[in-house]
Amino acid sequence: MTRLKWNFILAFVFLILNAILIPIAIALDHDSVKFYISILACPIISFILPILQLLLKKNWPVLLELIICVQAYLGLSISCAFNMYNYWYNWDMVLHGAMGVEALIFGYYLLLLFGGKDLSFLKKALILIMFVLGVAALWEMIEFIGGKIFNEDFQKVFDPREKDGVNDTMLDIIIAFVTSLITLFIFAIDNLCSRRLQKLIDKALIDSKSKENEDV
Repeated sequence: MTRLKWNFILAFVFLILNAILIPIAIALDHDSVKFYISILACPIISFILPILQLLLKKNWPVLLELIICVQAYLGLSISCAFNMYNYWYNWDMVLHGAMGVEALIFGYYLLLLFGGKDLSFLKKALILIMFVLGVAALWEMIEFIGGKIFNEDFQKVFDPREKDGVNDTMLDIIIAFVTSLITLFIFAIDNLCSRRLQKLIDKALIDSKSKENEDV
């Protein structure tokens, strides 16, 4: 089965998982306007990669689609259906910690795709760290804009549990930075040993049969 088919299957699976959350949210009295916007946005996000893949005739990895679907599902649908941000204060940090690892994988794929395979580990690490920090900062901008649109305090600026107005924003960026550093440290050890993890990730990201990856 081709990557395109797998990516569409994943998108449809998460479409079903989103639909399952609707009666749950209603039963918990969490079926707010924000929930329905999230439950609509999540499937749309899930189908972006396979649709672009189909239109552009690309062969993008299933791992990237899985990352997109899981992050959208947890950050939007699950968060709203179970009101996670209110019931678990550190839920936001968990998502941003996961984002640090996910952004690192995305960045690594782009690095391979655009000829960075032969760079030294240190150069790769520096580029990837900058990429993760950029993604983390971009997400904070999205949270800020989303908060203004929906009149929500997504960045906990007015939360009495926060020490100051920038605490949540900076912690979100820092946790993504820390998890990406930990991931790079694990890969550094792997590079000094068997490189099994490196080969596994490379296999998941690079399709040797695809023309677009012949020079990678």
